[in-house]
Amino acid sequence: MSIPIHLSTFGDIANLDDDQVKEIIARVGRDDLTVALKAASEPVKDKVLGNMSEEERHALTQYMEYLHDVNQMADVGGLENLKEWLRRRGLAFNSKRPDPLPRR
Repeated sequence: MSIPIHLSTFGDIANLDDDQVKEIIARVGRDDLTVALKAASEPVKDKVLGNMSEEERHALTQYMEYLHDVNQMADVGGLENLKEWLRRRGLAFNSKRPDPLPRR
């Protein structure tokens, strides 16, 4: 079941109910969630981490510690270069692309 979620800012997550937060956790990739939480306010961190299992919470907080120098998305080095590389090579990641080499 999909729960409608309307956010103006990332900080609005702190005001959502638990089911809505769990829906966000289920839909967002762990890498993206970790980087976002690293730069998030304490109320947002508490809300998201409080809606995870102990195992998930432990793994995510360990990963956040690994990213100790990341305070905001702009701090992720090479992110713009990576996005440009992916845009240029998007067809290579498309499952509907024609196979350039015939299979034997």
